[in-house]
Amino acid sequence: MKQYILLIALLLPVVLHAQSLSGISSHEVIPEHPRLLLTKGEETLLKDKISSEPLLQTLHNEIIQECDRMLPLPVLTRNQKGRRILHTSREAIRRILYLSYAFRLTQEDAYFLRAEKELLAMAGLSDWNPSHFLDVAEMTSAVSIGYDWLYPRLSEKSRKQIAAAIREKGLKPSLEKQYNGWLGGNNNWNQVCNGGITFGALALYEQQPEESAALINRALESIRKPMTVYVNNGAYPEGYGYWIYGTTYNVLFIDLLETIWKKDFGLCEAPGFLNTASFMQHMEGTARAVNGLAITKSLERVTESRHASLQCFNFADNGSSTVVNPVMYWFAGKTNTPSLIWRELDKLKTLEVRKDPSLTKDRYLPMLLIWGKDLSFKDVTTPVERMYTGQGKSALAIMRTSWESDNAIYLGVKGGTPKESHGHMDIGSFVMESDGIRWAMDFGAQDYHSLESKGIDLWNMTQESPRWDVFRYNNMAHNTLTVNGKKQIIAGHAPVENITEKDEQMSVSMDLTSLYQTEVSSLKRGAGIINNEYVLIRDEIRTNDKTASIRWNLLTAATPQIIDDHTIVLVMDGKKLTIQAEGTVAIKSRTWSTESPHEYDASNKGTIFVGFEFEVPANTRQCVDVCLIPGEKKPNVKNSGIQLF
Repeated sequence: MKQYILLIALLLPVVLHAQSLSGISSHEVIPEHPRLLLTKGEETLLKDKISSEPLLQTLHNEIIQECDRMLPLPVLTRNQKGRRILHTSREAIRRILYLSYAFRLTQEDAYFLRAEKELLAMAGLSDWNPSHFLDVAEMTSAVSIGYDWLYPRLSEKSRKQIAAAIREKGLKPSLEKQYNGWLGGNNNWNQVCNGGITFGALALYEQQPEESAALINRALESIRKPMTVYVNNGAYPEGYGYWIYGTTYNVLFIDLLETIWKKDFGLCEAPGFLNTASFMQHMEGTARAVNGLAITKSLERVTESRHASLQCFNFADNGSSTVVNPVMYWFAGKTNTPSLIWRELDKLKTLEVRKDPSLTKDRYLPMLLIWGKDLSFKDVTTPVERMYTGQGKSALAIMRTSWESDNAIYLGVKGGTPKESHGHMDIGSFVMESDGIRWAMDFGAQDYHSLESKGIDLWNMTQESPRWDVFRYNNMAHNTLTVNGKKQIIAGHAPVENITEKDEQMSVSMDLTSLYQTEVSSLKRGAGIINNEYVLIRDEIRTNDKTASIRWNLLTAATPQIIDDHTIVLVMDGKKLTIQAEGTVAIKSRTWSTESPHEYDASNKGTIFVGFEFEVPANTRQCVDVCLIPGEKKPNVKNSGIQLF
């Protein structure tokens, strides 16, 4: 305890400076428990909303039924997998939040007693694994929510035991330099860890006002760093699943402040932040399955579901399946943009109809009801914008022919740089859907522990890192180009350029030269949807004083048929896509296996690479157009008049 006070004392000068600017004061009196996210007395408002909205009533019932299933389960234990107990921390949130929610809305003792049992078990663990601080942050969130929400019913003995655990196993390690490197980061770690520690600081505020104020002010200063990544029209560099993870905790942090102090301390003014929900909405496509099986890796949770929902643009370390996303309801309310939950309501209804058990695996699902209680679902309209672009380290463009048609064409194109948190050598890659099928797909990530346990230095982001030898991580496994068999240069960067948004053409281009500069003098890729009928991918290569051997790659779960040197037909579920290549060089259509030569790589069963090979002679310029034509259509393809660069 003395060491904890000393560490706080060292933090106070910085915090007092923050207070003088825009922070909080330890002299302020804050509301009594429960005060985190759902304050005392708000249960009545929430119950009224649930009773008036059938979809929320059904969701509420699902949560209560899930709590009933939790009642006989044994408490969680400190089950370490590799360097993490993150799965334990996340399941603790799910159990404690669900059970505490159920108790507050029903006043059934069974839910309180089971939640208290879990709380005491987590408080009794030897530690919360500070060497991987995400584990601490999420466990601190779990225990703090339970402590706050159940505070009026907890015995004094339970309160002391739980509070001591929050302080000693959550807050105190966050002050130690060996564990708090995330304070200077600008990715999801910063958002999650600052959010988790703030849960704990607010839960114990009366007991330690100066210490808690210091931690909250530290978080207020630190969390502004990752919020700078939203500057590019809200685009989130780490992709779909990490947007959910980092942004959910960022919003939880803001919501904690607004609930108590009725202000956000300027956080929502961060450029691009309030537009980031639009980025997320565009990230979800139209296809509902990949070969009947979707792999989900959202919030670092890997599951399989044969009742797959929509697919997302899963660049970097992300899986393809979408999930119900409660934080979208917060953004819809905050920005007064009901259309942001248009797709969310569709997903919720789909999972309800299917009785998909994955729905109640989302640990923050009760927040959907809390954030949704002030929204009118009758006011939700279809989104209007069909194209989205964002710059930055994961520059991208997303376009679609329709939001409502299951047969719409959807195209997501990736630029930026491989040298980004969770990045892949995927610059120039794309995903493409039509007729409800994802034809051009992305493997996404491999389970981290499966690689770390084999000695792979997965988080080394240098050019020669073994990360790039992992089958799914380099450009050979993405829908982009490989030149002379070489990997992309991680220091390279390709912004989105030449943005065109017209009825007859939605397109962008990217200068990929810096990714391939040792092999060619110039390389550009353009991509777009033409006349709402087909996708055009155009590559322009200028060679230096050596010949360039080019592999044009597309990953698919469909069955391919090579028609001739320029034409490949893909077939899946009775649907068809024709891939047609034309250019100023001799082109040869090909297929390649997705089986890896490395023992440590995951299986890629059910997939295949298709594409084309060609050579560009030294000191020449060549252009290749590849059209992706859905169904039996025979559009009037006259690409010579289409400008992409």
